[in-house]
Amino acid sequence: MESKINARKIVGEDWKYLKEWFMTHDGVLPDMNFLPDDGLGGVVVEKDNRPIAAAFIYYTNSDIAFLDCGISDPHYKGRDRFEIGNVLIKECERLTKANGCEAMFTTTGNKGLLKRYKAMNWSIRENMSYCIKYIYNER
Repeated sequence: MESKINARKIVGEDWKYLKEWFMTHDGVLPDMNFLPDDGLGGVVVEKDNRPIAAAFIYYTNSDIAFLDCGISDPHYKGRDRFEIGNVLIKECERLTKANGCEAMFTTTGNKGLLKRYKAMNWSIRENMSYCIKYIYNER
């Protein structure tokens, strides 16, 4: 029997396992108010109805969207993890295009992800830095 891999929008019930994934990988749960659509603005990829990976899409007021917080089930060790990651990125690209955007960007220092994005025809800007300032403490 062939396994079925599908992508769908994140729903509230997904946070039962997304919280665990974030805590297991980084030990840090993103603030829900920092995520698009209060944590529902993204995609989940499932294999045989088992959630395997997720990512969030931040839409802007321009023709570009930001792809972030890619996360996966830390307990899933299937040989198709790479394929599932590609399905996730392609679905995010499809949704971004369907929402009228002309480009998508992301940030990563992960060499494996950089190689994957390059293979998927993303432009890679070498030696870029990711900078963030939390301003809520200054209020």
